[in-house]
Amino acid sequence: MVRIKCTKNKVGIVNREVSVEFTYGMGYTIEADVASSAKRLGILEMKGSWVTYKGTTLVQGIDNLVPMLFDNPDLLEDLKSEIAERTKKETE
Repeated sequence: MVRIKCTKNKVGIVNREVSVEFTYGMGYTIEADVASSAKRLGILEMKGSWVTYKGTTLVQGIDNLVPMLFDNPDLLEDLKSEIAERTKKETE
């Protein structure tokens, strides 16, 4: 995880921070960002080290979820839409 901080900005708010997932050898990927955002928002549940989604056990460990999202674009789109719905509700 890499933390980025904006210390000077002429038109926006200064001193904002964001954490971004970087995968070794690949850099920033949407799949890693979706996995961490879904976990943070409670869409993906952790039962021990197992990751579950809507009662279905997916993989063991959040690091193994990223390759699974590469192979399952339908699951990736489902997670993206749920993240969009949850963040839309938070901003209203």
